[in-house]
Amino acid sequence: MRFFVIFLVAPLLVMALTTGCGKQPGKYGNFANIHSAGMVDDAVGVLKIAYPPAKTRLNLMHHYDGDVFGMSFVETLRREGYAIAEYAPPPRGDKHHTAATLSDPKPAGFDFGYVVDPLASDGGMRLSLFVGDETLSRLYSVGGMPDEPAYAPLGDWVHRQRGAP
Repeated sequence: MRFFVIFLVAPLLVMALTTGCGKQPGKYGNFANIHSAGMVDDAVGVLKIAYPPAKTRLNLMHHYDGDVFGMSFVETLRREGYAIAEYAPPPRGDKHHTAATLSDPKPAGFDFGYVVDPLASDGGMRLSLFVGDETLSRLYSVGGMPDEPAYAPLGDWVHRQRGAP
């Protein structure tokens, strides 16, 4: 029975948590209402590897008003050299969410969004970054003091490309 749990159930649970339903149109943002400078630095670090600053434009696909994590994340990305196109809601009747304006129907760069969501009652978090047709996700455990939690990575970044098996 122990073999079954360790080698079959545990990997399925990790796959479900990291590839779940985080990518749903219009479902971006910080759903855990947390801020972690370490998570921001970690996310910017992985983006710098895959998408070089000063050569990459990111078209934000959602608002981050009132989201301390999002404000810090976007500010850090800009400081590192990324061009960020702010989210502009689509005109009435337009069913496509895009960072484009009416004068620029197809902006250069990559559509970009993030999701921070809680894993369970233990306080763990999942951070997912959506860039173009790729998703980068990482799990974090919670530690530190209750009034100032610290989030530590639980393994490597998981990379998934939409359309790939």
